[in-house]
Amino acid sequence: MSVDRTKVDAILKSWNPRALSANQELLDKVSDLYSKSRDLQNSNGLANAILNKKVDKVIGQGLKLMPQIDYRALGIDVKEAKAWNEKAESLWNLYANSKNYDLAAKNNFHESSRLALRTVYMNGDVLALVHWVPNGKGMFKTKIQLIECDRLITPNKLKNKKNIRAGIEYNKHNEPVAYYIAKDYPDDNLLNTNVECVRVPAKTKWGRARVIHVFKQDRVDQSRGKPIFTPILTLFKKLDLYEEAELSAAVVSAMVALIVESPPKDDKELLTQFGLGDDDQEVLEEIRHGWNRGMQPGNIVHLFNGEKAHTFAPNRPNSSFSAFVENITRTVGIGSAGLSYETIMSDFSKCNYSSARAALQEDWENIMVSRSWFVSEWVDIHYELFIEECINTGRLEAPDFYENKEAYLKYSVQGPAKGVLDPVKETKASVMLVEAGLSSRTHEAAKQGIVWDDNADQLEREQGI
Repeated sequence: MSVDRTKVDAILKSWNPRALSANQELLDKVSDLYSKSRDLQNSNGLANAILNKKVDKVIGQGLKLMPQIDYRALGIDVKEAKAWNEKAESLWNLYANSKNYDLAAKNNFHESSRLALRTVYMNGDVLALVHWVPNGKGMFKTKIQLIECDRLITPNKLKNKKNIRAGIEYNKHNEPVAYYIAKDYPDDNLLNTNVECVRVPAKTKWGRARVIHVFKQDRVDQSRGKPIFTPILTLFKKLDLYEEAELSAAVVSAMVALIVESPPKDDKELLTQFGLGDDDQEVLEEIRHGWNRGMQPGNIVHLFNGEKAHTFAPNRPNSSFSAFVENITRTVGIGSAGLSYETIMSDFSKCNYSSARAALQEDWENIMVSRSWFVSEWVDIHYELFIEECINTGRLEAPDFYENKEAYLKYSVQGPAKGVLDPVKETKASVMLVEAGLSSRTHEAAKQGIVWDDNADQLEREQGI
């Protein structure tokens, strides 16, 4: 179909972006995006709230992992599979809840997961190095070290290599095979122009991960991630400046009560009043500036001869300020974190029940997609590392593990609850769905952030008492 160029909108005529590859488009400005995004979340309460809210919804206090090996594929019975799952879950909880999980012994798995996800949202990507520490603290030898993406750089001597992009070395299939990690943060020493890097293979010779690189890929062949604020960075900063200007104007409005209009500087009558001559104009100005004009309740203001007092009314705050900021906040929230205004601001005062429930449902769908993505990029690798160690150290039995990895590595994850507006209505709806065979107790319990098996065991103990 032919296109009539004469009908192309005038705005589009002046809009001529270049068609660049994913890396050409992103890599040259990724450092600038890092710094702007970090500054925004450090200095803007709304930006910080969006990051916190997103991480709270996706991970909360932590993701509960429940092993579920595929007993059918492995040819074992349900009882044997249940025993294996329970032991694996018990061991996992010991590993995940211990700060010895962290090479620096600062965070456990859940705390590191929150930090990793927040870093991905703020910077675009995050790295984790996998260490095997035979004589380290705790039961397990697998330790994780989080690395900020700034340290993932291409050494100067390798910048002409086509297979190395933004600190990542690729093979002919475009698969990452190694990562170049700077020993120090690049900007820690401004005089050190030659940053020393260490080449870390992506995997061991037998396929065990040595580097975990988490970022959201939006385009084919994209090597690095970008902050979630990237699409609305300019809009966000303008909103920040607008709010600051309005606040400053409101402060001035509250502080300034009167404006005093003074007569011209050559007022001879005023000079005479103070016994000054024509050459004492500067002295008169000093007297003016030192005159006590402080405003107090019930105060009577004395003015110089010829001065006039005018009230100061700048009409601040702007009557449309609140509505304008709310509209921009809606755009910022959905354009960055995919969350509604109500969720970000924790404000449902303007919604009825149906509207609030619809907003929560939309947010929940976004959260579940984000959680699924993070689990596949972060938790999957951790769980494989953990299970492999348990099998090789004899804590778990799986002689055919390497032949049936997929079957042994199946598990489910449960995160924070969806949240309810009306517990009575939501409970009745859950009961109806279960009775109609359209849902399960496990699924409905998960909506409340409850593990049904754990709840059933607890109820059994309580009933026994």
